[in-house]
Order: sequence, then structure tokens, then C-alpha cells
Amino acid sequence: MKHWLIFPAAFLLVIFFVFPISTMLTQSFYNTTIETSLPLTTQQLKNGVVDYEALRQDLTDEKARKVINYINHYYPGARSLFAKTINNIQDIDDLVEFDSRWADPGLWKVLEYETHSFTAKNYTKIFESVDSVYFKVLTQTLIISLAITLVTVLLSYPLAYFLTTVTNRWHFVLIMFCILLPFFTSYLSRLVAWLVLLQKNGLINQILSNFDMSLNLMYNTAGIFIGSVYIVLPMAVLPIYAAMRNIDMSLIKTGSIVGANKYQVFRDIYFPLTKTGIYNAALLVFMTVIGFYTTPALLGGSKGKFITEQIVYHMEVSLNWGLATALTSTLLIIILIIFYFYSRANKDLYRD
Repeated sequence: MKHWLIFPAAFLLVIFFVFPISTMLTQSFYNTTIETSLPLTTQQLKNGVVDYEALRQDLTDEKARKVINYINHYYPGARSLFAKTINNIQDIDDLVEFDSRWADPGLWKVLEYETHSFTAKNYTKIFESVDSVYFKVLTQTLIISLAITLVTVLLSYPLAYFLTTVTNRWHFVLIMFCILLPFFTSYLSRLVAWLVLLQKNGLINQILSNFDMSLNLMYNTAGIFIGSVYIVLPMAVLPIYAAMRNIDMSLIKTGSIVGANKYQVFRDIYFPLTKTGIYNAALLVFMTVIGFYTTPALLGGSKGKFITEQIVYHMEVSLNWGLATALTSTLLIIILIIFYFYSRANKDLYRD
């Protein structure tokens, strides 16, 4: 009977998470904008015919306006061409006479290609070459996220160990409160606080100016590093601390008794027993950091250092939802691959 209790949660997960996200992500490889907006033109193009009269009839329908921004992604100038033509369509008898761009084979090649609902063009645009702007930003996102994860775990490990050595209850509560304090404050307010601290005339540089020093900590990778590490540090400390708390200290004492020095005890006994916590912390931090948008946008200066900035740009500015969802799908696939290898490497931990 207890197994049935999972169904309400599974139902809510499918309705409010899986279904809307999967519906959105299908736009990365499936799009019917041209087919639904220019149905007569699409039918003729599928037959291999360039029919200006069919296009003129399609442009008399108000729904043809949907193609204006979409086609402009693939044919520069299409926005003005379609808008001008649609606004004057009732007075137009010959499209080519009205605007010679309608005779451009390049425009019709784009229209013909877009009549195919299923396409991989959004993904080929990302991975078409190592010099592709999207491939470079994606690679940069992965490198920065991995570096932030590494630094965060390295800082969290000694802090988690220190927590295990605190014996006074109130000291422990105070330290834990300081670690968890970021969780009790607004994400945006924390970033604004770092803006005050890191800017050129901020508190840190004011202190350094007394020593004739100044650091550029804003609108660069350094700002992203500092802000991101601060935000995700508690996420790394807690899993590592949990792993350390479960260590049987008699094993450590046994290692010392048989003659191992402190380094050997740490290398051969203590550290291997905390690997689970390290893996959990690294996975949690990486999956969080790779999806950051506000932190790189505010502290990094909106210079496209993270792929999420490109996703937001194409969803809000260029309105190229196909490419935006392709970038989103790529991030999701990367996370799923990492999670798969993580689960494979730690499968023995979850056996009964």
C-alpha cells in the first residue's frame, strides 16, 4: 500500500514539471511557424514550386505576422520586408515589383528549408565548429563552473572538518548559523551586497587604497567566482560534514595505533571515507552553478560569459525560441550525463 503514496507526487511532477518543460524543449527541433503562418506557400514549396500568388494570399492573413521575427533570424532584413509588404498587401499585385528582395533565391531557400517541421539547425548552429560563438560560450561556462566547483569543495572540506571538532553546542549552533545565513537572505540582496563590496570604489578597494593597492573585482570572471562561491558554499559544506559525521573514529585510532602518521591516516582512511560527501557536494554545486544567470549578469558585466545569458537573450530579445531551447537542452543533457556517470561510480552506496 505504501508504494501508492508516490503517485500524487509523480502526478504533480509530470503535470507541473515534465510536461511544460518537454513541451518547451521540443521547439529546439520541431517548429511549425512557417507551415501554420504561410500554409499555401508551404504547400507549393513542398511541391518544388515558388508561387508568388500563394505567398500574396498568405500575407493577406493576419497570422502571417508571426513569421516576421522568426524569418529575420535566418534572413537579415526579412522583418522590414515582411512588415512593409503585409501593411500594403491590399494594394500589391506583384510582389517582385513592390520589392525586388522577393525575387532573391536566398530568401526562398530559407522559406523552403523552414517548411520542414523537424530540423537540427539549432543544434548544428551550436556545434557547427569550435569557433562557433555558442560553442565557445558553452565551453567557457563548463570551465568556469568546474573551477568554481573545485574551489568551493576545497574551501568546504576544512570548514566541514572544523565543524566536526566543535564540542560546545552553542559554538556549533553559532558556526552553523553563519554557514546557513545565506539561505535565510534574498539571493538578489546578497548579490547587491557584493556589488557594494567589489566595485571600484567599494569597501574592499577603499581598504586596499590605504596600502596604495587596487583590485579589479567587478565585471569580470573574478566577480563571478567570488559571488558564486559565496552562494554555493553552504551546499558543499553540508554534504561533506554529513559524511564526516558518519565516520567511525575507531578506525582513525586504529590507524594511529598500527604506526601510521597523520598524513597516512588521512590519505588511506579518513579521506576515502569522505569521498561520498565530496562527490555529493561537487555534483550539487556544479548543477547549481552551471545554471546561474543573475550572478554572471550582475557581477560579470553581462558579457556573455555564461550560456544562460545567451538563452535569456534569445528568449527575450531576439525571440529565437528554437535556439534558446536548443541551448537549454544542451545544458540539460550535459547535467544528465554527469549525473549518470556519478550514479554509476557510486552505485554500490545505494544497494541494500
